[in-house]
Amino acid sequence: MARARRRRVGVDVGSTHVRVAEVTGMTPSGKVIVSRLAASPLRPGAMVAGEIRDPSAVASAIDRAIGLASVPRHGFIIGLSGPRTGVARVDQQAALSVAERISASRYQSLPLPAGLDPATSALAVSVMRQKTTAERTLQSEVVFAAADPTTLTTLTKVCALAKLTPRAVDLTAAGITRAYTRLSDADQSSALIVDIGHTAITVIARYGPSLVFIDTIPNLAGNFLTHTIQQVLECSYEEATARKHSLRLVDPVASWSESYQDRYGTGDSPLAYRQNQEELTSRDLSDAADQMIDQLSNSISTATSYLPSGSAQTVMLTGGTSRLIGLPERIEATIGIPTRPVLPWAEIEAHKRNLEYFINRTPTPDNQDPGVVTGFAAAIGLAQWRDMS
Repeated sequence: MARARRRRVGVDVGSTHVRVAEVTGMTPSGKVIVSRLAASPLRPGAMVAGEIRDPSAVASAIDRAIGLASVPRHGFIIGLSGPRTGVARVDQQAALSVAERISASRYQSLPLPAGLDPATSALAVSVMRQKTTAERTLQSEVVFAAADPTTLTTLTKVCALAKLTPRAVDLTAAGITRAYTRLSDADQSSALIVDIGHTAITVIARYGPSLVFIDTIPNLAGNFLTHTIQQVLECSYEEATARKHSLRLVDPVASWSESYQDRYGTGDSPLAYRQNQEELTSRDLSDAADQMIDQLSNSISTATSYLPSGSAQTVMLTGGTSRLIGLPERIEATIGIPTRPVLPWAEIEAHKRNLEYFINRTPTPDNQDPGVVTGFAAAIGLAQWRDMS
């Protein structure tokens, strides 16, 4: 009798959609096989930069997405994100139990982000590896994931409202990292990820198999750039969204006049008018991108301080806005580290239920829609969670 495939499900609650992904194995090349995908839209403002503002709306969206994906209502992994989450890595005695590790951490100076108090935060433990000190004592390298208890309680209440029972709550940043990197427990490589979401940017640093830094930058994200286009073109939000990825960020050293004629042309030619309007929009979009990059560069500088010197050789740029033409080059020019947009290590299963996720509905690996796998990356990575306590 054929052995049933193990079904693992991740649920990502984003600012615009709740996304569900089911994974069922790996390809020979090491990509995770995604067997089912589903998304349910969220009303604007229900979830902002990882903070649940409307529990009822979020619960309804999770319920719809789970139903559309036809996956079990229990046993899935759901992500937690936002400014009030973080990680810290410390060494502790190897013989400690999980409860003892958490108790000891309450009195340690855990290097958590500002606003997260080790004494009150909800903590989860991952034991990464053991090592022997110079004094010949055995210690474990331990990573603590921390969250503001109110944030975690709100997510738990949302699941209860939807009558759903997750197996575990994981940091969305950890899911993103799994989706975009491949490694073993013994791996000592580094990864630096910048995920540009709808209402927040998340900067993630990984060393070896564990996260060592998470920073959430609210407001200056994809939505901020879309609103810039909407204001300049005086168009609908939907039109601005459609235009965003056809625009190119301009050369930051190019000079231009502020006069109306230089911006819009003399009006003699409709084509010249459209070209000048396009240039104006690109320049204003570039100015907005520079505001975003200024904050981003500070966070990346801090993230690299958590990694061995010289190990951050590339910044992996993820999220829908990573496809904005000229953005990787502009970030690289500012931070001085090669910056590349990347796709998740995932392959959508060639099945009739997934045809809509392939270009021209042709189910081959080369035809899977990059926008789809990028949008579902966090859910795909959350599905790959494993208990390391």
